[in-house]
Amino acid sequence: MPHEHFNPMAIHCRSCGAPANFDIIAQNYHCANCGAQTEVATSLEQLNTWRTQKQESNHREWRQHPQAVYHCPGCGATVTVDENEALTQCVFCGSSIVRSEFNDQALLPEALIPFKLTLDEAKQRLREWIGQNASKPEAKSLQSRVDDLKGYYLPYQLVKGPIVCNVQRLATSRYYVCRTYLNGTAVNASKQLDNLVLNGMEPFDWSELFEFDFNLVAGHGVKMQDLDQEAITTRTIEEVEDDIRPVIEKAMQTQEVECHSAAEDLLTLPVMLPAYIIFTGDVKVAINGQTGRIAVSCLKPYVSKRWLIEPTIITILGFIASCVMLHTDEGPLTFAKALRSIFLLKTQISGVLMLAFIVGIIAFCAIGQHANKKRFTLFQTKKSRADRDGENITYHEGDDVLPNSAPAPVFMEVVNNLLSPVAVHFYSIGRICKWIAAAIIFNLLPILLVVLCKLPEILSAKSFAPLTGYHYSYNGIWLVLSIPVTFIIYLAALRRDIYDFPFFSLLQPDGTMRRLHKSEINDQIRFVDGLSPIKALPKNLKLLAAKNKSGFIFLVLFTLFMLFGTMLTIMSK
Repeated sequence: MPHEHFNPMAIHCRSCGAPANFDIIAQNYHCANCGAQTEVATSLEQLNTWRTQKQESNHREWRQHPQAVYHCPGCGATVTVDENEALTQCVFCGSSIVRSEFNDQALLPEALIPFKLTLDEAKQRLREWIGQNASKPEAKSLQSRVDDLKGYYLPYQLVKGPIVCNVQRLATSRYYVCRTYLNGTAVNASKQLDNLVLNGMEPFDWSELFEFDFNLVAGHGVKMQDLDQEAITTRTIEEVEDDIRPVIEKAMQTQEVECHSAAEDLLTLPVMLPAYIIFTGDVKVAINGQTGRIAVSCLKPYVSKRWLIEPTIITILGFIASCVMLHTDEGPLTFAKALRSIFLLKTQISGVLMLAFIVGIIAFCAIGQHANKKRFTLFQTKKSRADRDGENITYHEGDDVLPNSAPAPVFMEVVNNLLSPVAVHFYSIGRICKWIAAAIIFNLLPILLVVLCKLPEILSAKSFAPLTGYHYSYNGIWLVLSIPVTFIIYLAALRRDIYDFPFFSLLQPDGTMRRLHKSEINDQIRFVDGLSPIKALPKNLKLLAAKNKSGFIFLVLFTLFMLFGTMLTIMSK
């Protein structure tokens, strides 16, 4: 029988009936034709009415198309096949499978996408991938298992609606709010299947979605849904976070972020989607039965090493700062002298190297405490679309062959008391120059005090002659304390403030960006644990003084002793 294309997930304007698109900012559906707004509750009511009618139709068809139902006692999977087909082994875990009764007809799908690839074409596609990746252990493991590939209609929930995500960069106090909209995201509704691998074979072409019909599934097994709605909502949020994470990580300039998403008023539709799978053994395979995209699981998890970049740069800068700012009786400390001093054990120069080493240890420990997380990844072919012409099938690959179901998330801030889309920035030339100037002043403080003491003589002589004859190389005494303190302040406080107080640019309707002044941003509700480290410094010092008065006094006196002692040593003749 012919099947006409339909889209029960399409939202239509309640006023004129034209297609309505979701407005992320207004959180409702906007009609481009007449400008009317359609509430999310109205769209949910439209979908639920259609679903009720379709479920009644499915119950009638179930009685007309008897199916053999099998249940796996090992993994709990339930599958249906044609009445005359017999199964002996579970394709999902390899256990023996037994025939059973199926009474929960509410789990029947309401729509599906038919297979476009035949089993032989899927096997050939897998063989080609194995040949292209012959050196990989995963490909070697699959060489003898190609014939294990089986075609199944798998249970999914087609999800459409808004998602709100709270994002926090680890080891900082501020959180960010971003929003996205799911325009037809497929969520695996099965407990037994590897969600990461199944996600890897997406996306599907939703223009080929049909109402569910038992005639369309003839000759293929059907895996029944076994997740409840609460578990599906949780999995939906997890998948959305995985999809938008690369964009968030890029905006936050790190992979160490936490995302906490929430979804309300989602439109969901139970569907069956075609896949050829191998889910027994160490390596799992999923081939999209509509588009031909392949996803293969990895044998070993991936450990990101990107976090090593920042502490390595800090360690190098610490060494350079020591080399540039410390002078010995032998002249400026050069890289060659530094290396030679390791073997000659010259006390003064070796102390500087130890200083750089301490800076590196602090940097690696402070930045690496949230890093080195293992992530399971997979091998994927490019996004694809399959076109069939009789017995011939053609694959079109590329990032733009199918639209994304989840647009890039948009960061939102309250700008002039109005929730608005923004772009986030952390660094500027002015901010960087300010930090460098502050670090130089702090590390050269004894020398600056000498200049201050001699300022009347400098002004009287109208030259810098009064500053000659002093031992400025003795500033190294102060550097022993100031360089580690500089990096500790950067790592423990300043670095957090960088990400707690970003710059924002307003995304305007014409696509341009306007830099926002800090007075336009309402930050009162954006912090999870009060004041930022820099602003909380006076408060923390008072708490330290109250908690350990003698220790605080010793710390202050020792710092003053080092500072003025270094200054007097420089001025000694």
